[in-house]
Amino acid sequence: MKKFHSVKLKIFFPLLLILLVVFLTSSLVIIDRESKAAKETIIDTAQSFSSLSTPSVVNDYLFYYDSGFYKFTEIIDNLMKLNTNLVELQIVDVNGKILFDSTEIVEGKYDETIDGDRYL
Repeated sequence: MKKFHSVKLKIFFPLLLILLVVFLTSSLVIIDRESKAAKETIIDTAQSFSSLSTPSVVNDYLFYYDSGFYKFTEIIDNLMKLNTNLVELQIVDVNGKILFDSTEIVEGKYDETIDGDRYL
């Protein structure tokens, strides 16, 4: 068997290993930074959307929920379509009782007399 004792190979393989480690590390750092930035952007967007839409949702709930439930669900459905990152919407009172859940758009109005109160 012929062994390679060349100086070129003794320098090439460690340099190759060092370059691989450097590029892998920099790639991981960039991926981590970008994922954190994307997460922060989604959270900031959700917070600004919720702060802008909360007063109108509460007013619509007070005005339409008992008397015009289908109009209320239409308004909420249109509001949810404005933000594609919005998955679910709930209206909760200060005691933790769920007053409205966006699943009611599909399932129908929740009946507390039959199913009982919902809490967080």
